[in-house]
Amino acid sequence: MNNEKYEEKKILLRKEKIKKTILFILAITIFFSIIVGGFLEYTKNQQPKDIQTGYDQCISSIMEKAITCDLIPINYNNKTIDLIAVDCLD
Repeated sequence: MNNEKYEEKKILLRKEKIKKTILFILAITIFFSIIVGGFLEYTKNQQPKDIQTGYDQCISSIMEKAITCDLIPINYNNKTIDLIAVDCLD
């Protein structure tokens, strides 16, 4: 009889350990899902701002060079053209 109680207790302890392990894995999975979801949302929202900042810096750089009447080389797809401000053609 004592042996039966010991075996039952052993089985219950094993079941408890399995439950705790499953809960731990579930908690870790939820935690990382939240972290990854937040990171993806952040990068999705950040990307358009970064692109706009790049465009703004490019246009600003071209305008700064155009004021000095220097030729401005523009490269795109292995093609280059030189720009100059119309006001500098006098």
